[in-house]
Amino acid sequence: MAIHSNLLPSKIYLQDYSGDYTRFIDAVYKVFEKDFVKYHPYFGKYRLGLKYHPKFQDRAYTFYHMTHKGDIESERIPDLRRCECMPWGKPTVEKTREYSLKFWEQERKGKHRICIAIGHKQETRYIVTRFEIDNTANFKGGQVVGVPDAAHVNAKLRGILNSYQDALDKINTSSYTCTQLVEYLSSVKQGAISYSVASADYMQNLIKEGRRTTASLYQRASDYFIEFVKYDIMLDGITPRTIKDFDIYLKNVRRLAPVTCGMHMAHLKAIINQAIRDKKVSYDTHPFEYYERPAGMPKERDISVADVKKIRDAEIKEKSQRVARDVFMLSYYLGGINLMDLMQYNFKDAKIMEYVREKSKNTKKGDMKISFTIPEEAKPIIKRWMGRNGKLDFGYKYSYPNFRNYVTKEIIRLGERLEIESHVVYYSARKSFVQHGFELGIPLETLEYCIGQSMKSNRPIFNYVRIMRKHADEAIRKILDNLK
Repeated sequence: MAIHSNLLPSKIYLQDYSGDYTRFIDAVYKVFEKDFVKYHPYFGKYRLGLKYHPKFQDRAYTFYHMTHKGDIESERIPDLRRCECMPWGKPTVEKTREYSLKFWEQERKGKHRICIAIGHKQETRYIVTRFEIDNTANFKGGQVVGVPDAAHVNAKLRGILNSYQDALDKINTSSYTCTQLVEYLSSVKQGAISYSVASADYMQNLIKEGRRTTASLYQRASDYFIEFVKYDIMLDGITPRTIKDFDIYLKNVRRLAPVTCGMHMAHLKAIINQAIRDKKVSYDTHPFEYYERPAGMPKERDISVADVKKIRDAEIKEKSQRVARDVFMLSYYLGGINLMDLMQYNFKDAKIMEYVREKSKNTKKGDMKISFTIPEEAKPIIKRWMGRNGKLDFGYKYSYPNFRNYVTKEIIRLGERLEIESHVVYYSARKSFVQHGFELGIPLETLEYCIGQSMKSNRPIFNYVRIMRKHADEAIRKILDNLK
């Protein structure tokens, strides 16, 4: 089997050791020990055995056999190419195909049909091609011979075989029976598409709509799913069992929190549902028919003014909690801004904050701009964390989903340490901002404007931003003064 070199570990080269063969071969043997002595890879369902004796230069005999060449065993000489490729040994063994594809002929009603025989898990099944021969003498060594168009027929047959080979290389065949592989290949022949294609289409549409951040969230879910199925799977090959096993994979292998698992599963379901709507696939039983999304975290609640003060004034040594606290307070100071919008904003030389919520871009709500003066309380925090590009930089090279989870975890920890009774997450800052403003008698439409909620269509829009900025500034000032 050929494995693409991009999927294989780096080779070991003699020049990496300044031409010192002793150091080089020691390094090669360390890889051998790690991959074949301590690990014991499997070839299909069979554990790979090693021959230790007779030892060669105090090393296992199998190592000598793998790294030397020659027809006479006792006279073999070192082969640098074999040594260099030692890191490829284990993945090559483990990814060896568990199935076989070959041409076969079957007699039916006096005609001999060319079939593709699929061997898998000690079973053999057949896919009939449209090609026939008159007698068995015209079929030798898996090829059509002795007929005028033999070369043309063989080229067509080879094309079919290659397409099936490519399709099988995209799925985890160990989870299929031989019959299921035949069904899978039959669907490929009929023009079915893979999950990765459907996923790419879905993401591309999000990007076209200007929803790049949303696309990145869906991409993370797709990456996990592709990782789970080991490269790709045809859409119609996704079953309720696949979804159940993927859920287990996220929880037990990736060790993600239940809520995070639920989010990724929801994104996966959305992609599949879109493929159904586009008539790219149909199911007798929807893959998510028996899936139950886990109960969410405790509902995000607003917290009291006193609790916001506790978070603001807390003495914190850990950087992780200082980051979480500062991000939380920035959300409160900046009109309940969402984390996604906060992290994307360029604060360089900014006195007025103006932005359109990422969530509402290119939606029916329209590109409603939020505008207000950056309050003094927020400026020290912005200055503390602002990078050269004007965006907040906390020194972490995490993706947005990871950073969101990171902030959530740390603000929960901080809330528990401060003995705040209400469940505190990042979103609590947004909810508290609105609740505190409402309790102070600030009009609801002004609070809606500050947080970027949709406005009623019957409200005035003439000079909207100029008028509402003034109102927003007054509202934010009133809410923040209430913290003193």
